Amino acid sequence: MISLKNIYKKNKITIPIIIGILVILFILFFRLSSIVGGMNYLEIATVNNTKDIATIVNNGLNEPYNLLQFGVNKITPASIFSHRAISVLLTIPLMIFFFIHLKHKYGKYTAPMVTVLFASSAWLLHSSRSSVPTFLYISILGILWFHSYIRSSMNYNRIYLLGILLLSFLIYIPGIIWFIIIGIIYERKILKALIKKLNRQNIIVMSLIGLLLIIPLLYGLVKTPGNIVNFLGLPSSSPNLLTSVKLFAEIPYNLFIKMPYSPMIWLGTVPLLDYFSSAMFIIGGYKLIKNWKNDYSKIIIIAFILGSILYALNGPVSMIVILPSTYLIIASGLAHIIDMWFRVFPKNPIPRYVGLTILSIAVLAVFAYQTRSYFVAWPNSNGTKSYYRHYPS
Repeated sequence: MISLKNIYKKNKITIPIIIGILVILFILFFRLSSIVGGMNYLEIATVNNTKDIATIVNNGLNEPYNLLQFGVNKITPASIFSHRAISVLLTIPLMIFFFIHLKHKYGKYTAPMVTVLFASSAWLLHSSRSSVPTFLYISILGILWFHSYIRSSMNYNRIYLLGILLLSFLIYIPGIIWFIIIGIIYERKILKALIKKLNRQNIIVMSLIGLLLIIPLLYGLVKTPGNIVNFLGLPSSSPNLLTSVKLFAEIPYNLFIKMPYSPMIWLGTVPLLDYFSSAMFIIGGYKLIKNWKNDYSKIIIIAFILGSILYALNGPVSMIVILPSTYLIIASGLAHIIDMWFRVFPKNPIPRYVGLTILSIAVLAVFAYQTRSYFVAWPNSNGTKSYYRHYPS
């Protein structure tokens, strides 16, 4: 006789993951269209700029996202839910990529905890539940997923094709080209060995597919040459050195102490990270710097610094670009805490599970704090309400 108890015993890892996915889906879609009434002026600008196919094609940047917005404009132009749902639907696979990468790198305990921290962070929720394409910077997680995938699959044709498709999507995002270059340099030996195992015909066919997919970007850059600097993540005019240094220096201050008052996108002046995440970030940063000789440590630190520099240039790149690397540093810190605890109790299961329970409670407390901040405190702020009075048409 089949019972729920037997199902759980056979799938004790799968069921918690399914529950986690359902919770993440719930918080991503909950009150998506009604949390703040209308839309802000940036969302309306995105909607209006994606009504004309010629405008999208001539611009080139963020084109896959803009084409989806164009489709919504044709089908349900007045639906706030539909416009914002595009961001949510693109975020979901990135969350899966994030979990897969963490599980591959840090194991079964760290992966679900940090995924919950990441998915419930007000920082991510503000970004991914808006119809503004700045959230696309978390697509860097796709590069991390590919890093894990090429080490777990033996289907070389599929690896190459997925790499081409991923590259063809990411390259449309302003400034991401630098992260792609870093990823290629980091994986150069594996990619070189991979290409050697493919026959020339397959390489040509799949490379042509990739070329076809980026032709709209190339056309847009030729049609509007001024977008080339934005494609590189650089400002249209010469950056103010003093302003850039100030923005770069303020990043730790924004992460741990205080954010500038901007009620349209954030709650008051609370920092981007809570106390627990801040502590894990500091520990993780120390751990990665200490293991600087490790290539993975280098790639995470370089990604964080590169993202910080691109943001500080005050061009098209949003601060969201450091969101993935920030939580990877947090993952390093949490993994280090768990590893140290397990070394103290290598065989005794009771203190091992007590430690995991304490950390799980801390993660759930952060989950409650961050979701309350986003779903309750922020939308009920008078400053926030004043920005969300616009509606698509």
